[in-house]
Amino acid sequence: MLFEKLAHANSFANSIVALLDSLPNPRLAAQAAHLSKTQSSRSYPTRLLRYLIPCRWLLDIHSHLTQPLLIAEIGTGSGQMKSLTDFIATNTLFFNYKRSAVPLYSRWDAFDIAPNTLQLTLKNYHSINHFDANLDIKLDFSNYNIFLLLHILEHLQDPPLFCQNLTRATQKPSYFIIGVPSLPDFLAGLRQKQLRRKYLSGGHWCKFSPARLRHLASTSGWSILQLTGAFLTRLSGNPLEDSRFWFKFNLILANLLPTWPGEVYLLAYYNPNSEKNSSSY
Repeated sequence: MLFEKLAHANSFANSIVALLDSLPNPRLAAQAAHLSKTQSSRSYPTRLLRYLIPCRWLLDIHSHLTQPLLIAEIGTGSGQMKSLTDFIATNTLFFNYKRSAVPLYSRWDAFDIAPNTLQLTLKNYHSINHFDANLDIKLDFSNYNIFLLLHILEHLQDPPLFCQNLTRATQKPSYFIIGVPSLPDFLAGLRQKQLRRKYLSGGHWCKFSPARLRHLASTSGWSILQLTGAFLTRLSGNPLEDSRFWFKFNLILANLLPTWPGEVYLLAYYNPNSEKNSSSY
């Protein structure tokens, strides 16, 4: 069992590192993701993982489906996720999707409570929509098969209810990619109480753990395909972030210990036509 876990963690880490290794200049990926000057000065910045992990999953789903993805990104920030994905898909040297006649996506739409229209327009989103995830879902999400929920759920008043409503709004088999800050389960509840006592508008309202994220997936009717931590420690600007070995080692440990304080990422699948959700991905 331990050997299998180590092998899986090593395979996962290799798949992420391969994205950077496939680029002529890995440091340009950090610039594409709008990381800080300090973070962008290193070849393997840990901060980049909050976009690299979802990007890897998008590329793998595309390879599995062999058709363009239809992406709804809810909570877009300044468009860092799309910017990095476009950069990698355009500049990679050897992956199949570079040679594929099938585009990576045919739609990538932005949904945000306060969308920066100018920045998102420059990122070439197909549409930019004002969307308050704390309210009832009234927009049409039936045309999408990918839902990106990166660092938005911790801001919501009731993340499980939002995910259940979003799931009901889907009309086709869909993938959900989630990223949240995380603590061990026994600390998450205490931290959540602290956050709510000191809450400021736009801040964090909820605190997640891997167990809470698994429960959210279960109550939404999703099947979990992958769940991983992103890093064991983040040393922004440190010379260690020029080390490919350190980058990979950090990923392996985070995958083995997703309960470690940091960030956790989940890839889940939902099929409205099946009681048992499963995907060969």
